Amino acid sequence: MFECVKKVKETIKLPSTTVRLLLQHVHWNEQRLMEQFFDPDYQDKLFRDANIVNPFKKSPNVDGVEDLKRQLSSSPLHSFRRQGLTPSTPSTPSPMIMTPPSSPLINLKPVTPIIEHTCVICCVTKSSNEMGGLKCGHVFCIECWQYYLISKIMDEGISETISCPAKCNIRVDDITVLHIIESQDVRNKYQYLITNSFVQCNRKMRWCPGKNCKNAIKELLSSGVTTVTCTCHTSFCFQCGDDGHEPIKCEWLRRWHKKCQDDSETSNWIAANTKDCPKCH
Repeated sequence: MFECVKKVKETIKLPSTTVRLLLQHVHWNEQRLMEQFFDPDYQDKLFRDANIVNPFKKSPNVDGVEDLKRQLSSSPLHSFRRQGLTPSTPSTPSPMIMTPPSSPLINLKPVTPIIEHTCVICCVTKSSNEMGGLKCGHVFCIECWQYYLISKIMDEGISETISCPAKCNIRVDDITVLHIIESQDVRNKYQYLITNSFVQCNRKMRWCPGKNCKNAIKELLSSGVTTVTCTCHTSFCFQCGDDGHEPIKCEWLRRWHKKCQDDSETSNWIAANTKDCPKCH
């Protein structure tokens, strides 16, 4: 997955997080992404359909965000230390700061006196260094961001389609999620969900069906051999994911399973709705 992102990134010259979201949108089809990205008549639609702010086109919301940024100081974000985030330095800009097109999340920095904002989710007034938002301009407190992302990842099992809490559909990128989330369990679940979507969209990869096995098998050569063995010693058919069934074709096996299922359902219906003739038995 990282090789795919790196390859596309070198061509279209966009941040890795943006590239991954675009690849996810086109189901990891590199050729389709290249065609749509370099088509001047389709590029804007590509970003719009993927719910990503087009870095090559000025967004209507950017003006408001830039006006707000000009009002704020460039002092370090001390409060982000307790959130597990690293404040920026003059030489190393934080990925949480809005520096288009590489960083979707911005932080509202404090001035003297500290500017206060009311989070529209929890309705609590907090200092600007406790707030953050995406390029769309919607800003919420970090605590609400955490609860929102944890709910999406752990309760709904969503990773690649997490959007702004304001329901403007702008996607939350990987860097933003991993900087806001503190729990390692949640971070691991998020990374697993992203990897799972990549494997499911890749015809040359398949998860091992072995119990408690987390390995993904990748096809290196089209040798015609369908039965593969994982390092956990589980053997299965790479084409259909069922137990190895050579030399039977996958389609024949599928038909056989369907016939057995139909016969079983017929037998269950007969047993539930009929009785044996007492004279015959």
